[in-house]
Amino acid sequence: MNQEPGELRKHITYEDQGDAERFVNEILHKAKMKHGRGAFINKHEALGILIEEIYELVKAVHSNDEEKVKHELADVALTAIWAIASIDVNAG
Repeated sequence: MNQEPGELRKHITYEDQGDAERFVNEILHKAKMKHGRGAFINKHEALGILIEEIYELVKAVHSNDEEKVKHELADVALTAIWAIASIDVNAG
């Protein structure tokens, strides 16, 4: 069972987490193929792109299309990952 009696939230298993991580990595790979491997120029560029991705996530949530929501959540996650990597690259 994925949920304890009386709990409102279902538990995420390690398998569920792994599936989500693989999905984000798949989207990240496609994004690198499309946009290249260039770092964000600065934190302001990263923030602008992250805000754009969050706006697209809001639209997907309002559309009630779970596949769109999953893809937009992956885009938010990979943008955050790329921003963290960019900060490290630009600092060095």
